[in-house]
Amino acid sequence: MIYVVLFIFALISVSIATISKSNSDNKKLTDSKSDQNKWIVENNLNPTVDFSYNNLLDRSNVRFMVDEKSRNIIVSEGHIIDNEAVTSKPVLISFDNILGCEIREDSAVTGGVGRALVGGALAGDAGAIVGVLTAKKQIHSFEIAFLTNNIQKPQFVITLIGSFGSKGCPKNGLIYTNAVDFSNRVVATIKAIIAQKENMKVVR
Repeated sequence: MIYVVLFIFALISVSIATISKSNSDNKKLTDSKSDQNKWIVENNLNPTVDFSYNNLLDRSNVRFMVDEKSRNIIVSEGHIIDNEAVTSKPVLISFDNILGCEIREDSAVTGGVGRALVGGALAGDAGAIVGVLTAKKQIHSFEIAFLTNNIQKPQFVITLIGSFGSKGCPKNGLIYTNAVDFSNRVVATIKAIIAQKENMKVVR
């Protein structure tokens, strides 16, 4: 009986420690937004679209913003390294430079907008909902690639999922489903930007 009690106590202790670590990481990633906001103000930007994705297992955060006045996409990534939040310098992509985006699961394109996908899932700017083309139960990487007309840097890639080891990330879990939701919002936004650009060409 004493062993059962000790086992249950150990499980409770591990659960409490895990929850405490997750809460601490979440706060650090949230607090890192203050550095991003400072950079945004210093560069006279005013995002009208702003949403984030947190991956507490990878201890990372991705933030996607759009400043309609300056016509820029703003992308920022944050990571917890040695228990300290580290935020990369936000990347600006002009509306004029954006060609589209691709959603990649384990290096395979599973969604996006702006160019044809394998199997005819996407043609031209029609768009595609991510997360529906693959039947695997786990993945090891999930990325969004922003495609641009910059010859020196034709794509900018952000990683949403990437540190799950040999077992992979289950596709029925919150980490994956939240990544899909975030990516769908990114795809919809990029699609709207491309449509707006096309409309401007017609008006001209």
